[in-house]
Amino acid sequence: MFAASKIKWFGSVILAGTLLVVALFGGKWGTVYTAEAGDCPAPNIVTLTPSSVPAGSPDTTLIITGSNFGDITDTRARISGVGVDALLPTLVVLPDGLSATITDTLLVAPAWFLVTVVKSCPHTVPILPIDPAWDVTSNPLTFSVYGASQILLPIITNNALH
Repeated sequence: MFAASKIKWFGSVILAGTLLVVALFGGKWGTVYTAEAGDCPAPNIVTLTPSSVPAGSPDTTLIITGSNFGDITDTRARISGVGVDALLPTLVVLPDGLSATITDTLLVAPAWFLVTVVKSCPHTVPILPIDPAWDVTSNPLTFSVYGASQILLPIITNNALH
């Protein structure tokens, strides 16, 4: 009878010790924490203003409106096209928009570009190449640089005699 109560007592001590260790250390050894979609929603672009400029334009301020933008420390506009993939100098970031500068070197000749917004989830400055484990990217919208068009009007002469 005495041996059975000793076994129960040792069992209780072992159980209590295990519970104490789990309570103190959380019982989550080896857990890997990662950002989830709910933690860092991707930005969404609705409009670009302007959406196009003539070739040869000077530096142009691009206004991007949408939602889920971060702040000046973790959000950049990205422009990509044939031979171009760059993060634009950001001027202002608001929750529903941002402004960035497209330099005149990209506006020399007619071209099509895709503009996206990149937000870094650990609140660091995004860099190229984009790291999908850290950065989320918005939907793309098109920005175009169009060639100057000339309209030729015929010269009408009046040769009628009065």
